[in-house]
Amino acid sequence: MKAFFKRSALLLILTCLTVTSFTSCASPGAFSENTKTVMKVGNYEVSYDEYKYFYYNCMLDMGDGADFNNADTLAKLKENTETALKKRYIIQFYCDKYNRKLSKADKKEMNTAIKEYIESCGGEEKYKTQLQARRMTGDVFREQYALNGFLMGYLHELLITGYDNLIPVDDKTVINDIYENFYHYTQIFIPFEEGTDYNKNKEYAEEALKKLNEGVSFDDVAKEYSRWTVNYKTGVYTTLGIKLELIEKTALSLEVGQYSDVIFTSEGHHIIKRLPIEEGYINENFDTLLYDSATRRYNEFIDKEAAALTVEYKDYYNEFSHLMLIAR
Repeated sequence: MKAFFKRSALLLILTCLTVTSFTSCASPGAFSENTKTVMKVGNYEVSYDEYKYFYYNCMLDMGDGADFNNADTLAKLKENTETALKKRYIIQFYCDKYNRKLSKADKKEMNTAIKEYIESCGGEEKYKTQLQARRMTGDVFREQYALNGFLMGYLHELLITGYDNLIPVDDKTVINDIYENFYHYTQIFIPFEEGTDYNKNKEYAEEALKKLNEGVSFDDVAKEYSRWTVNYKTGVYTTLGIKLELIEKTALSLEVGQYSDVIFTSEGHHIIKRLPIEEGYINENFDTLLYDSATRRYNEFIDKEAAALTVEYKDYYNEFSHLMLIAR
């Protein structure tokens, strides 16, 4: 597990989202900048440091085209930040409710991984500089590390065992869910990778579609044209919210046996064919499908519970600006 958590730390540093001197306590990498309470989410207090971290992440998620001089855009950014914080604290709530917390071994593992990461950065000052660039403090980093590296996994594991019947995993529930919320598809796939030509790939995909329309079997065309690493005869079984939105939307719009026109996603050009849900496949792969079903329902449960959390704003919430929040 140690290697996994080291990767988790690196991922948080690089993809997530300043800074006073390091504290001299036993927690490596721990430091704060502004711990004033901004709001309460449920019964949990949110510090300025934490709010700033989530705010900056949500701003990046809105993309380069977002106009943050626009009042409506800023209102949406605040809304997205609250949604993200609600999800963070509903996970904390259920971890607390079911006494899922870091063990001494977990804390030791986390401390060791953070120490090693600080060393890999070239020391404390360079580590601090990296965090500052991402609007993160050491304390917030440690909290997110614990949440993503340990607590989310513990809660996920607990709930998909059917604990308190929050995420039922009995055979009947899972099988019904597979038939109602899973779909099975194959595809002719021409990936759009570095060095490939979009127009040539499109022509290649349209040539494959022309053969299909002329009556050549999907399997034969796929064998000749598809560059998919998955066996096109087997395809994939997946549930809602897993695949790219356009792939899911296209597959679900088809009747079993139908194929689509050429569609283009960030992955490349696709011709999607809908396949039936087969009892034999379910029986042979039940454990995998159970996990996928339970995970999707776990995420739906978390989203629903998070949306119901109340938010109480503190006076300090009105004392900072967008520019203050995004400044290093």
